[in-house]
Amino acid sequence: MRVFAKKSYEFKRYETKNGQKVAAEKVATSPLSFCDLPDWVAEDRMFQWARSSGNIEILASKADEKLAEQKASAGKKGNKEKSEKLTS
Repeated sequence: MRVFAKKSYEFKRYETKNGQKVAAEKVATSPLSFCDLPDWVAEDRMFQWARSSGNIEILASKADEKLAEQKASAGKKGNKEKSEKLTS
C-alpha cells in the first residue's frame, strides 16, 4: 500500500518462535515522504492511530499522491514563513 507519512514510524510484525514473541519483519517511514508498505501494516495499532490522527494518509491513486505532495509543500512553505517572522 502506498502512503504519505508526515512523521517517522516503525511498524513490526511479530511471530512466535520457541514460545517467544519476536519481530519477524520491520518497516519504517520517513518524515514527509511517500512510502510503500506491506498490507499487514494496516493491522498495526500504531498505523491505525497515525492514520486516524492524520499523520499517515493512504494513497489510492496518483491524484491522491499529487494532493498529498501539494499539502506537504504548502506546510513546508508555511513553516518557513513562520520562522522568518520570528527571526525578523
